[in-house]
Amino acid sequence: AVKACKAAYELLGGKEFIQDIKKKYGCELHLGIGISTGPAFVGNIGSSALADFTVFGHTVNEANYMKSNTVKDSIYVSSSVIKALGRSARYHKVSLLSLKHNKMRCEVFALD
Repeated sequence: AVKACKAAYELLGGKEFIQDIKKKYGCELHLGIGISTGPAFVGNIGSSALADFTVFGHTVNEANYMKSNTVKDSIYVSSSVIKALGRSARYHKVSLLSLKHNKMRCEVFALD
């Protein structure tokens, strides 16, 4: 969780890269990042003729749904990430999200 959050901050900190894209292509580029921790299936799916490396599970769906609901240039994390970060984390609660196709709700926090 700590490494994922550090990587997310680095991505958002790449303002020069974002400005270069804006100048080169004439478009805005904003990032929204969702991070969750927990079990997930990670590996190759398929046959020997056609295999695809993939990741899936509740944890992946949770992170994807958070990412889809971020405001521009923000990092949303689950309560499991807040627990893993401990007292060093600076954050504020955003909301409770109901996950699509799932009756579970998750607390969502934005890292400051």
